[in-house]
Amino acid sequence: TATSSQLQHLDTLMEYLSRSQHCKDTPIFLTMATIGNDLYWQLVENFVYTMVKYQLSDCALIVCVSDEKCMKKCGDFHFPCFNYLSEPATSLSVMEQIAILKLQHIPKALLHGVDVFMLDLDVGFLADPAYMLKVYRETPIVDIFVQEDFIYLMNRTKAGWKTWYTEPLPNIGMFLCRGNNRTAKVFELALQSYLSLQDQEEKAKPGIDQKKVLSAIQVGRGTFALKFAYFTTDTAPLMDKFIKQHGNVYELGGELMLRALQDQRAMAMHTTCYEKSTKVMGLKASSVFWNPRYYDPLRRTLTKQLLFTTDAALQREVQALIWLALATQRSLILPNLLGDESSIRTIAQYNNRTLWPGFRIASVANDVKVSILEPAYYWRMSQHYSSPSHPVPAPDVVYFAKGESLERIKETLMRLQDV
Repeated sequence: TATSSQLQHLDTLMEYLSRSQHCKDTPIFLTMATIGNDLYWQLVENFVYTMVKYQLSDCALIVCVSDEKCMKKCGDFHFPCFNYLSEPATSLSVMEQIAILKLQHIPKALLHGVDVFMLDLDVGFLADPAYMLKVYRETPIVDIFVQEDFIYLMNRTKAGWKTWYTEPLPNIGMFLCRGNNRTAKVFELALQSYLSLQDQEEKAKPGIDQKKVLSAIQVGRGTFALKFAYFTTDTAPLMDKFIKQHGNVYELGGELMLRALQDQRAMAMHTTCYEKSTKVMGLKASSVFWNPRYYDPLRRTLTKQLLFTTDAALQREVQALIWLALATQRSLILPNLLGDESSIRTIAQYNNRTLWPGFRIASVANDVKVSILEPAYYWRMSQHYSSPSHPVPAPDVVYFAKGESLERIKETLMRLQDV
């Protein structure tokens, strides 16, 4: 249940959890949250339900960063949350509070021998994290396992001008860390560097604390025998790099995307570089969104194949579908577009059909300002229907004639609904 700051110190709570029988040889799964809107709460829900799915909820903790709304919702849903209040709470931006929380308070737990798996809220798991922990336990000489990211750099030599290469770097959005003096020292160095920043605007920027940790890891590797290893991009891909690597040959979502990730034995997906609603969409698109209330076998939905001719025609068709969804009290699933090569020149082909990823469809639909829309990748997949008593539901197909009115189609849908 929600835990208030009457425990006084976050590290005390983390040590208590790590010493419990349920968390023996298991790190504390830790994430941090502020609930700006319902979309961010969906990220929190996904974290909790993922932990429940893989039987890790006793070792999971959400830190609500100076956010009473977050704590209230945690209490309502009996989620494992800690109420972190900075002092003074009003003088620091949210990003500064998160930075201080990471760099100053987490290492206190590390000094007590608490192993921590720090996760951004936009990280989701395709498989049981136990497989990742197995490697962690089998290599005790490694202090830190961190997600592998990479940047593109241009060769600026005369011979290699305008050729590109990649350089790996850690991304602490997935950061599995042993509790010892070396890892605590990393955060101590990062905190010193962060606090030395004179520019307050610089301190408040996202990712500054991560850069300080990365620099401290490099120092630690060279000066106090710190050892770190990567979760590879196959095991834990980043969505922006995955799309850049494969292009648009994969539809975002559905069985096709799931099979592509399973083929490379991916265990987690990080939707970094996508913001706001697209973080949630990214988790759903890559089949790492776990919420029993979201994948409801009794939820009434509505969809229709969309043929692309012009932007205006698409907009009118989407508006008509939205009206039907509202009139019949169904959730509208927006599918990918089908069109010939001349209609959509910039999108790659799959099985002789042009795919328009669901992100872009959702962007068009958002102009209508209706909240019941679901991207194409809502389509229920077999992994969400593991029980034989709840098989994947077969859709009902409703046909209509050219020129048939929306009112008439609505009546047909309502009769079907009554049945």
